[in-house]
Amino acid sequence: SACGTRAFGHMTRACEFPVPIGVLDVKRCAGQREVREDKVRDDKETMWLPGSPVDARVITKLNSIWGFDRVTMFLAPLPSDPSHYLHHVVVLQEMPFDRDGLRDAPRSLSLEFVPWQGLRYQFSTAPPSKMYRQLDTDVCDPPIYSPRVVDVVEKWMSCAEGHYLDSVTFAQDLMHACRLDGPHIDHFSRIREQLHSWHAEVVRRERERRGAGPTAAGTG
Repeated sequence: SACGTRAFGHMTRACEFPVPIGVLDVKRCAGQREVREDKVRDDKETMWLPGSPVDARVITKLNSIWGFDRVTMFLAPLPSDPSHYLHHVVVLQEMPFDRDGLRDAPRSLSLEFVPWQGLRYQFSTAPPSKMYRQLDTDVCDPPIYSPRVVDVVEKWMSCAEGHYLDSVTFAQDLMHACRLDGPHIDHFSRIREQLHSWHAEVVRRERERRGAGPTAAGTG
């Protein structure tokens, strides 16, 4: 698939790892009706999915945008494990235009890839969620023209596979398209290391849980 061969897709494929516990829970019930700030529920926890899924109508809307003059990266809680701030959200600010002497209020586009849930977006004139931790804001001069963003979005919107590194890989792809990835290389490497550690711990706990089941049943 396109996401399996993306620019930074040399990482280990998802099928080589057990799916994390939280992701298993979410994946099982992800077919529920989606609303703004989508809510996915199961017996153990509630998971909020931001914004809305990207589809062809969103691509049409993006193609109508002239460009973006500011890009900000945020860290947010992992959707499947909110205690860890390792999920990436990239916010692009549209270039404002003067209309009859009045300047449009700046509108921002939030883009993020939620592993096993897909690419999601949200247009807003309000500041990002207070839960987000802002990393850096890059002023784009010259501006980032929308076709560069659309190319990345079209590649990722069709990704049906899942991998726990998808959030950071998407963010790096998008920053690369905006010609802004260079200053953030060390950040992306550090987050990948932290995600590897997080995932290894989740897999360890899951294996322990599965291994304890038969033993506990046998001693009953």
